[in-house]
Amino acid sequence: MTLRYVKVLVVALSAAFGTSIFLGNLMDYQSNYQFVQHVLSMDTTFEGNALMWRAITDPTAHTIAYIGIIIAEGLFSLFGWVATGNMLRHVKKDAKTFNNSKTFAYIAYRIFRARKPTPFRCGMIARLEQVCL
Repeated sequence: MTLRYVKVLVVALSAAFGTSIFLGNLMDYQSNYQFVQHVLSMDTTFEGNALMWRAITDPTAHTIAYIGIIIAEGLFSLFGWVATGNMLRHVKKDAKTFNNSKTFAYIAYRIFRARKPTPFRCGMIARLEQVCL
């Protein structure tokens, strides 16, 4: 039973973290937008970078990407909170019912992984902030 409460706590803390990031992006839109703009434009990479062909310099694309990020963070948070409530309601039920209550948590984490870069998709870890979104 204790393990179930730990699982609920992990999902709740993840939802709280996602909510803080989501709200931070809404409250400080411009500074975070500038970060997305620099990443997509690749204007802080070293000179002679052979990958500059993939730089996105269109401001409309920057706005669409940033709004997409904010929406993904909001959905992650929403599904995380829904999962937390579902899991708490079913924490004392049988294993199958409790496991089924984790569906929204799986959806939330899939959204998180879809928007977060990984070294395998983006290249070297040390350069993530320069070449990935």
